[in-house]
Amino acid sequence: MPALILPPTNTAGSVAFDIVPHWYMYPPKGCYTSGPSDKKLLDTEFSRLSGPVNLYVHIPFCNMKCSFCSLFAAVAGPGATFDDYIGSLVAEMGLVSSRMDKRSVHMQNLYIGGGTPSILPEREAQRLMNHLRAEFTTGHDASFSVEFSPETVDAATATLWASFGANRASLGVQSFNDALLRSMRRKHDGKAAQEAIDLLVNAGFRDLNIDLIYGHTDQNIGDWLDDVTRSITCGATSVTIHPLANRRMTGYKTERSDGHCFHSDERLSEFFNRATDAFRSAGWLSTSAVAFSNTNTGNPLEEAEAQGIPTVGLGAGARTSLLRLHTSSVPYSGAIPVAESLAHYHGAIQHGQLPVASWVHVTEEDQRRRRVLLSLVGRGVDELCLSQAPPPVQAVLASFESEGLVRKQETCLVLTDKGRRDAATVGLRLASSTVQRAIVGAPVA
Repeated sequence: MPALILPPTNTAGSVAFDIVPHWYMYPPKGCYTSGPSDKKLLDTEFSRLSGPVNLYVHIPFCNMKCSFCSLFAAVAGPGATFDDYIGSLVAEMGLVSSRMDKRSVHMQNLYIGGGTPSILPEREAQRLMNHLRAEFTTGHDASFSVEFSPETVDAATATLWASFGANRASLGVQSFNDALLRSMRRKHDGKAAQEAIDLLVNAGFRDLNIDLIYGHTDQNIGDWLDDVTRSITCGATSVTIHPLANRRMTGYKTERSDGHCFHSDERLSEFFNRATDAFRSAGWLSTSAVAFSNTNTGNPLEEAEAQGIPTVGLGAGARTSLLRLHTSSVPYSGAIPVAESLAHYHGAIQHGQLPVASWVHVTEEDQRRRRVLLSLVGRGVDELCLSQAPPPVQAVLASFESEGLVRKQETCLVLTDKGRRDAATVGLRLASSTVQRAIVGAPVA
């Protein structure tokens, strides 16, 4: 097989962990153009929506800025910050819903993420939910997910969100190890993480995901396996594991520019492999390249996107994925401060405009590649999706099978453990030449 033209790799030829694109969004950020999108096309795409739709709402506020965080979020300011932001969100809901035929569209999955949505005061959370219900029709079997951070969870907060109908919680535990949590600048300890899990379970959340991070230099394999073991027995129904990544605009990147806070990619692979073995020994199933569940339940929004269901994003930092056009409310080019992007968001709303700051047209070929890629890094590619894939994608998948990256499971093609570990390489090779050039400067052979 021809050598791959890739960015920095480890000795096994896999894409280095610290440049891994977020394959849950395809095309990735490097393909977006800054500036307002084609208004006519955007309005057309909204008017064409029919059937199930995902709704993602972004709350870009936290009570801390973690050292590993590269997400669009800022430490919350004065109390008026929440009131102003929810006011703009409410106005944006009207701008979006007025462009849709609400009689033919229903919300299948609602996901409120951030940031830390659970930081919202009760008054603003109630205001948000009242307007969401007024503007969007909810399907009878809709999934409703909310992200929490342990230090924001008390009995009242857990009960409040459950009373809104939230049935899935995602909790940013990151580690149960107090020393590691301090190095991440987290405001909770391991005891508080367990208490938050118990509170969410007692409030009635039937699906509880926790996030764990691995790969800090101060963390050895024993520490990591302690975290994995705790996650298996803590009461969560799913666990998502993420490698500590050397991404720009993070505290780790600026504070530890020498790179000594990171393990080698070979070491990260060992962390991943040991976690996989532990979850499998406990009877947990992999529901994506990075997630495990003891109920075989995955992330409903991600799984819906893999099925081709569009996502409408609301809020600064949100991304909308329509069929032919993907947009973001923040610019993806350059290091734009969060405060500046927030100002742009509020300004657009005040002028009665959809807050589009960057966008990408999605060709028919990339629409089909997206379905295959999101399916493969999730549950697997079924026969129908595979039959609709462009011929070059089918050829790449055949190569994957001979390389031990994928295998057949009943009527699907799924990632092997090797394929899950090397999902960055898998994703890059499935991308179109245009996307590959945006990421590495040249197409992958």
